[in-house]
Amino acid sequence: MTVLRLRVRNAAPVRAVARVRGGGHGVAGMRERAAALGGTLTAGPVTGGGFEICAALPLGAASEVGRPAAVSRAQ
Repeated sequence: MTVLRLRVRNAAPVRAVARVRGGGHGVAGMRERAAALGGTLTAGPVTGGGFEICAALPLGAASEVGRPAAVSRAQ
């Protein structure tokens, strides 16, 4: 199986950053979407104060998500 691996890492903020409660689903939502595709997602702080998100997604899985079920027509 071919797997697409992604890694996104940012550096520590230069100044204090205010916490904001958003309307999104954050890391939990990303983890759920990765799992729905048969993949995995990890996220967390890294040495030095940054943050990293890693995902592994099987290629071809995205084409199956949201595809309508086949409809048979009785004649």
